[in-house]
Amino acid sequence: LGPEFVNGREEGKWLSIVGLCAIMDPPRPECVDAIKEARGAGVRVAMITGDHKDTATAIGHMLGIVDEKYTGAVTGPELDEMD
Repeated sequence: LGPEFVNGREEGKWLSIVGLCAIMDPPRPECVDAIKEARGAGVRVAMITGDHKDTATAIGHMLGIVDEKYTGAVTGPELDEMD
């Protein structure tokens, strides 16, 4: 729906945001430890998720997967374009 759905009505503006709610489901501490252990053993850890790219990157930071060397996430279409 576009802004005209709210603003362009004959009766005037009729919709107001009354509140906003957000939740966070952080990674479990044992997951962070397992990734550290795997990386210490020379395993390159990758995360595959259906989350939005920005969400995946934020979680990757929390897990220690996203760092100076691997700085972000790759979307499905971007992966399709790779050789």
